[in-house]
Amino acid sequence: MNAFFYVNLNGLTVQTNEKKGIQFLDGVYLTNSYKNITANISEKDLLFSIGAVEVNSLFNSKAIFYKSEEVDDDCDRRKELLNFMYEVKLFLTGSWFYEDNGIHLDDAFMFSNHPSHGMITDKNNLGVRVRAAIETNDFITLNTKKLKVIRDSVKAIFGVMPREYIDSRDKLFSNSERISLALYHIQVARSQQDLPMRISFFISSLECIFNTESTELSHQVSERVSFFLAREFEERLKIYSFLKDMYKVRSYVFHGKSMKKTRRDVLLSKSGDLEFIVKKVFLKIIGDDNHINIILGKEEGLRSFFQELIFK
Repeated sequence: MNAFFYVNLNGLTVQTNEKKGIQFLDGVYLTNSYKNITANISEKDLLFSIGAVEVNSLFNSKAIFYKSEEVDDDCDRRKELLNFMYEVKLFLTGSWFYEDNGIHLDDAFMFSNHPSHGMITDKNNLGVRVRAAIETNDFITLNTKKLKVIRDSVKAIFGVMPREYIDSRDKLFSNSERISLALYHIQVARSQQDLPMRISFFISSLECIFNTESTELSHQVSERVSFFLAREFEERLKIYSFLKDMYKVRSYVFHGKSMKKTRRDVLLSKSGDLEFIVKKVFLKIIGDDNHINIILGKEEGLRSFFQELIFK
């Protein structure tokens, strides 16, 4: 049977003149026009299925992901809808690589034209609300050129992450490779309102990539990140010292202590600097197949890579 999916994105205005929108993954499009939805599901059927409030939200949305595909008549519709939402969620990470934002998903819908039961409507929400590093960036505008750059990153991420991991709700219990786990920690970090927690999970995302030992983690990760990103001694030392400082923040809050309010403004700036470092790391990784293969390979190969990077 045919199934049609759509979800509005809050916090984003898409600027594109492409009729169907921009294709991000196989059959998954991003558009700024509700007419791509009503071309598949009539306004009458939408009103009957989801109500006037949701239809009004759709008609006013400036960013809508949608997809049409054939599915089995007896498919698990809840799983199919979740799979669509997990695919769209990759855009949230891809867009963050290039633009600080608070883009998040609204309720998602699946319309199934069942041969025996007629139109069936399903609704779900991931309940994840990410936050921009700078509050004024909670609402942003992206043009076609920037969206196509983001699309390339989304495709790179999709190519790296196992399908079962993208669809999994128990990511920390999966046999997951480093990049997938790191992206999960990034998502958790971006959902945090408290700055010390945000910083802590961004540090954890770096550990997913750079840690191969069980001792001296703060030194090991800080040193490896600094050599991975910088060539000059001064810049390496700056990154190393900064990350060591961020480790102190994580240690402080993860061991049950609160921080003085007078430090909030300082941490706000440092949190943004840490996000910038994490973005640079991941853009460098997904932009080089050699880096991807090393990180996805055996731990000994990754350890050797960092040893050569630092000591050769």
